[in-house]
Amino acid sequence: NGFEQLFINLTNERIQHLFNSIMFERELAVYRQEGIEAAFDPGMDNLDCVRLFNQSRPPGIVKLLSESALMKNGRDGAAFVQVLNSSFARHSHYKVCDPQDAQRTARAKGMKSSGRGGLSLDYRECFQVRHYAGTVMYTVKGWV
Repeated sequence: NGFEQLFINLTNERIQHLFNSIMFERELAVYRQEGIEAAFDPGMDNLDCVRLFNQSRPPGIVKLLSESALMKNGRDGAAFVQVLNSSFARHSHYKVCDPQDAQRTARAKGMKSSGRGGLSLDYRECFQVRHYAGTVMYTVKGWV
């Protein structure tokens, strides 16, 4: 998945958070006020995933991408992913991509092997985000 899909998925995360907030959290609050025991599980909260993208301090993915675009000659591919990895390796919604992750994804997507027998997806240009709907791998090529 590339640049455009990253922003589509961010938008989906924000919509999901809004939906969860309106439908589940507010409904649970009303139940509590009325002394009714909650009969449903609101599911996981995805606010940390939204913040991974949007926070300004420390900078999230979007802010780091913006800073990279403003740099002379930009910072793209493996160099940008390296910044993300060092910034978010411990974040609950971020996963550093390893060679096995890249191979699994390349095979699942039917990507062709490169000339040396390796798959055409370079794990050093990839990172993963644990979205509400599942984990997605992004490939950073030509973003900046």
